[in-house]
Amino acid sequence: MKRKTKILILLGAGIGLCLVTGGFLKIFLGALPPEPQLRGPGETVYYAALDTQPETEPTVALPPETTAEPETTAAPETTAAPTEASEETVPATIPETAPETTAAAIQETKPQETKPQETKPQETKPQETKPQETKPLPQTASETTGETVPQTTEPELVIPTKERKQYDKVPNYYETDYPDIRFGQGSFADYGSGVTSMAMVASYLTGYDYRPDTLAHWFSSYTGNQIQLLEYMSDTLQLPWKRALNVRVALEALKEGKVVIAMVNSKSGFTTGQHFLVLTGINDAGLVTVNDPNKNNYEKWNLKGGFADGFREGILIAGYSGSWIYDPAKVPDDPFLYIDPSSEEVECRYPDLSLSDQDAELIAKLVYAEADGEPFEGQQAVAEVILNRMAASNFPSTVSGVIHAPDQFRAASQLYRAKPTHVQYEAVRRAWKGPYVLDKDVVFFSTGAVNGDDWGTIGNHTFCRQYS
Repeated sequence: MKRKTKILILLGAGIGLCLVTGGFLKIFLGALPPEPQLRGPGETVYYAALDTQPETEPTVALPPETTAEPETTAAPETTAAPTEASEETVPATIPETAPETTAAAIQETKPQETKPQETKPQETKPQETKPQETKPLPQTASETTGETVPQTTEPELVIPTKERKQYDKVPNYYETDYPDIRFGQGSFADYGSGVTSMAMVASYLTGYDYRPDTLAHWFSSYTGNQIQLLEYMSDTLQLPWKRALNVRVALEALKEGKVVIAMVNSKSGFTTGQHFLVLTGINDAGLVTVNDPNKNNYEKWNLKGGFADGFREGILIAGYSGSWIYDPAKVPDDPFLYIDPSSEEVECRYPDLSLSDQDAELIAKLVYAEADGEPFEGQQAVAEVILNRMAASNFPSTVSGVIHAPDQFRAASQLYRAKPTHVQYEAVRRAWKGPYVLDKDVVFFSTGAVNGDDWGTIGNHTFCRQYS
């Protein structure tokens, strides 16, 4: 009996010991992290690159192939919308990752012991200085953040002269060097790749120093899309060009010593939408050399090697949407020099009128809501009506007072959705500074019947000195 009791006691103790041990193991294992799950075969992990501001230019289709005659002396007005792209045009569907940023290397240095140098204070008399007068300019809105960035000074434009340079290669300009210039629905740094590419090619072909900010200012009144603007600039600067929808045509042109402005999409890796590049040639390794208006692209891990050594044709073929070929052999020995006619100084009709950034933005919004899509002269005329009313004695003397006056401008109720571009801001600038479209006493416009003293009609608007 005693033996059975001892056996039962030993069995009970063993069971208890097992329970206690199991409890400790459960607690211990529960504190450990779960075992990582391995990915199955064929699965891929994608890592986004870091820190960039993507190019967001609106996508437009390239019209059928066209050749411009070099003898053209005046730029024709483009009214027809571009046709649908051919089968060679690749739509932009794949989003681009942002550029990779690298931290600067930090060098360890030991501080040097220096003895303070004894110096005697020098007596100086304060100089009287007068504050420099600055003109308020429209504000620039960031496409990515929506924040408004004020412009404080007008850009110093480099006006080309008859003095020509000898370019051994296509110069490289960057749209990202001009973040304070309004262009498109934001900054020139976001929407200026086409104009910047044109500046590179025009400078190289003619020897005249056409800068991106200068061309942006000269052609800011053009109301067409980016493709139409590029061709309009080419005609106006009298550059011989040919449109190429087939990428093989463009690549063969490079082998013949020609330069190409190519439009690429997100499949190229250069942009998330639409972007313009300058293809400058074919190097000894058979690779395509490229000038990119977006300086940020030069720091992308997947593009660095291409900018240094050249790009394989496949990269450009994948994202190709069309191109324009320029032949240096067809440029005359004494090429045409373009000077913007609107740069001519005129006497300001509003010497006592000042416009703040907010005033310019409000007028630009009204012009956009009232006349977007109409000829530039018509948009400027709408802005001039606002200023003419401010200068008249029988209307409010402020921009807000004129625009928000009861029962005056139907478009005033739509200002909250207006997204003015550089076109509308240029219309405001010329309405203020000239050259002018209307007479100073024109203070009405209408899209309907008018019984007053008509000045004339531009687009869908009739402008009047009186309205009844």
